Amino acid sequence: MWTILLSIPLAIVMVCSTGCQRKHVPTVDQAGSVRLPPEGDYLITAMEVDGVQQPAKSFTPASETSRTVTLVGDKLRNTFGQPDDVLRLQWDTTKNPGHVTIQAKGPTGQIETNYGIFNYEDDTLTLCFGQGNAGEQSRPREFKTDPGSKATLMMLKKR
Repeated sequence: MWTILLSIPLAIVMVCSTGCQRKHVPTVDQAGSVRLPPEGDYLITAMEVDGVQQPAKSFTPASETSRTVTLVGDKLRNTFGQPDDVLRLQWDTTKNPGHVTIQAKGPTGQIETNYGIFNYEDDTLTLCFGQGNAGEQSRPREFKTDPGSKATLMMLKKR
């Protein structure tokens, strides 16, 4: 399930509000490290893939259950998936913006790794990541996607 979420835009994933296009300045703590998002439930509120915003009809109240994910430690689980349907996240708060490495089972059971950046500010987790096991060079440098970039931008609101 996560492979689908990471590799293609789904109907359950969303339209990017004007906030997706804005330049994000990562929130840092007093030591200068980027803040980790707190554990808990998040609602996916916007998504852009390869420069294309997902349609507004994907963000109806009826779709909230399928757009809710739970973050616990280094795991991100959707609320409707199987027990092994989990993303493994490795956070690096020493970078600005923060780096995240995302691992999930691929369609044939192999582990796929995607590289991204993150920001957590005002109860919103912003993730931007490259897709397709393309290596560290696929890690975005900005919170945006372009046509053909094989990148995904997601906004998740803490519940």
